[in-house]
Amino acid sequence: MNRKITLVFAILIFTGAACVIAFRLGKESSAPPATEPAVTGQTNPAATEPRTASGLAPTEPNAGRRQREVRDPDLVDQYGETRTNLSRHVVSDVVSLLDDAVAMGDMMLNGESAGRFGRNDWALQNAIRSTGVELSDEQQSRARELFAEFQQRELGRSKEALDKLKKNPTPLMGLLLASDARSREEITETEYAAQQQVIADELDGVINPLDRNNFRPRDPMEDETFRNGFSELLEDGQKETFDNSIAEREAAAEENAGERKTDISHIPVMDLESLETAVGSARKMTSGFKQVMEGMSNLGPILEQQGQQRDGGNAE
Repeated sequence: MNRKITLVFAILIFTGAACVIAFRLGKESSAPPATEPAVTGQTNPAATEPRTASGLAPTEPNAGRRQREVRDPDLVDQYGETRTNLSRHVVSDVVSLLDDAVAMGDMMLNGESAGRFGRNDWALQNAIRSTGVELSDEQQSRARELFAEFQQRELGRSKEALDKLKKNPTPLMGLLLASDARSREEITETEYAAQQQVIADELDGVINPLDRNNFRPRDPMEDETFRNGFSELLEDGQKETFDNSIAEREAAAEENAGERKTDISHIPVMDLESLETAVGSARKMTSGFKQVMEGMSNLGPILEQQGQQRDGGNAE
């Protein structure tokens, strides 16, 4: 039973979403109230106000409304308020989606239910197999410890990146607005690429929720800390094999540089309406997977108890 539960959740985790923090989309502050001029020696200040021929005080356009503060004025000036507001809504959906993904990562790695969901040792075994190194049982045990530490770093990295996005969603809004403008031929490919490059640095670590590669665990051999720790547990012959495999990997990565870009700066070019639909659908899926995990977390102890009772009955 436990093996079946682990398999179900391994599939759900990495087909639902990968590794954030839900955020407030800025504070919309209103203009401070206007101060009333001091009136000296007048018992009825209104009597001093100018009057029209009809005897009524003159009115001004938008009387009764304070000048509201416009959020992201640079984006509004460049793309218009309607498109900017829509981009803000899409960013809200993106962050909510990734927030659910990180919550699932926490359930998988931490807390009382962590053991039921498995820790994706298959990803570790695939990484080790790719190096051509055969490990002893003791080395395997140490490698699993390194892998667990790697997973926690990955989770923390996602949280940190999305916390930054929470505090400042403007760069992602700018990226989506540039993508929208490019999709409608309002800017050239060169202009879009230039904006994309500038914004990419500000969105480092935020994954693209529409890239299926991001729904799989990252190869731990891409992590320098894990790689160094793994190398230290090897013996001389093993280390030579490992070093050769890493050299080949780095050469291939350099040759294919730019082909596998999965950060959010490489989100597909599309108009905001289409992006809103795509992200909304992905968000519903991720939210559904999260609810399943929460439900299975609550059912886990019951299922384990039933399995133990069944195994005990079979033993008799």
